[in-house]
Amino acid sequence: MAGEFATSLLDEFHIGVLGETGVVSPLTKIAKYKKIVDRRTGASLAIRLHQFNDANECVPCHILFVAESATPESVAIVMQQFAELPVLVVGETPGFARAVGDAEFQLVDGEIRFELNLDHASNKNLKLDAKLLKAANSILKVQQSGAVTQN
Repeated sequence: MAGEFATSLLDEFHIGVLGETGVVSPLTKIAKYKKIVDRRTGASLAIRLHQFNDANECVPCHILFVAESATPESVAIVMQQFAELPVLVVGETPGFARAVGDAEFQLVDGEIRFELNLDHASNKNLKLDAKLLKAANSILKVQQSGAVTQN
């Protein structure tokens, strides 16, 4: 599946959304008017948005946003499906990044912030841009002792 993943995502930048959430509307606008530049090739990629109502419908994408409305069972299915694929899995449920996800959107003082879990992302060979790391509200990393540190 990893080979299929790599070849199926070369022409467009795919963002998936699992469940019902308010981020669909702004993501639709972004997909309509913005493009992503592939740093390796310099190619300009159109953004394609996919809405999934069921975890079993989810297909590989560059970013998968898991809505707070997704059931724990759906989250488990998605995390298993994408465990070895370089898909950035982002959630909005409190504690998502600490528990299972790569990133979590948070509302802080009326503004959207995000938390990154470097261990989850690196286990899937995701390479996070330095600008993304700098913009994060907090970065989680599990120490060898099992304790979670937060920057």
